[in-house]
Amino acid sequence: MNAEPSHQPENLLTSSVERLRHELDRWLDVAWTQGERAMDTLGMRGSERDWCPPLDVVETGDAVHVEVELPGIDPQLVDVTLAGQMLTISAPISAARTDGQVRRRERPRGRFRRSVPLPVSVNVDSVKAESSHGLLSITIAKTEKEKERRVPVKSGEESGHL
Repeated sequence: MNAEPSHQPENLLTSSVERLRHELDRWLDVAWTQGERAMDTLGMRGSERDWCPPLDVVETGDAVHVEVELPGIDPQLVDVTLAGQMLTISAPISAARTDGQVRRRERPRGRFRRSVPLPVSVNVDSVKAESSHGLLSITIAKTEKEKERRVPVKSGEESGHL
């Protein structure tokens, strides 16, 4: 008789649960995307749907950088506002062609508004925004108290102490 406890059933259960979770995630993803396409094809969803541009927020030692994908949007029409730690980006979305009969419409139109909380306190007077090839890049300096500071560590040998 073996005195050591067997962990094999536990590992088998864990791997089975992980496989099941992976399959369920895949099924939900397929159902979600196929369901949206089916609703669009059948005309069951309104033509005016909300659009939320994808963005990245990256914090460095002295600033917060936000990059937002805004393809086809005139940079002159983009509104960037900062209130406290909440950054809001909004703009009108170009109207689609109006001559002819629309057979399929997937591109958003109207106006979008996207607000994102920033991870740290920032200096509202130091916002820089620039757009290039459909990518809006926003840089905001952190407040002095939030900036990363490196502290040199001295060894006891340098000061003559052990």
